[in-house]
Amino acid sequence: MKKLISLKEVESYHEEGATAIFVDSQTIITPAAKDLAEEYQMEWVERTCSNPAQTLAETDPFSKEALIALLKQFLAETGNQPYEASYHKSGLKIVKGATVKLPPVADNPCIKSQEIVHAKECGLTANLLSLEDTCYKETSGQESVNYILTGTVDLTIAGERFVAHQGDTVFIPKGTKTDWLVKGSASVLSTKLKEASRK
Repeated sequence: MKKLISLKEVESYHEEGATAIFVDSQTIITPAAKDLAEEYQMEWVERTCSNPAQTLAETDPFSKEALIALLKQFLAETGNQPYEASYHKSGLKIVKGATVKLPPVADNPCIKSQEIVHAKECGLTANLLSLEDTCYKETSGQESVNYILTGTVDLTIAGERFVAHQGDTVFIPKGTKTDWLVKGSASVLSTKLKEASRK
């Protein structure tokens, strides 16, 4: 059976830290997937598969059980991707907002967060945040720009209180200690510039 590798598979391999993708003569690779793999400097490693009718045991040193377990793990992981996105070799990325899964932050279940733009893709990160009846302290490691998508956020800096409403943008300088307070719920798009990108 032929295997198809598209943009989604390449992005998945990349996010898992893979530097190579194994293919054989039965693998179909889309042109966009080839371009993205080249951009990520991922290598295509070809495995010889002279007779597709051969059994797994004859073509691979792994047992059938091990391969089935690996396949199940792969399907489970790709089925739980944090969001769906479209990519172009230029670096353009469109994250499908309705598909973003927001896992809770470990030490505060009232805060949910998902990184949707990664530092390895460009010089900044972007996170979607969902905040519900919570307050927390943060010292920013990088400058950040925070766009309030929904709700209201109270920010206290050095004893002075500021209120940001839906549609407002909040710039926080590096090293600033900020108390965040949300009564009810709010969602925020938070972007941070990586230091390396300034050089």
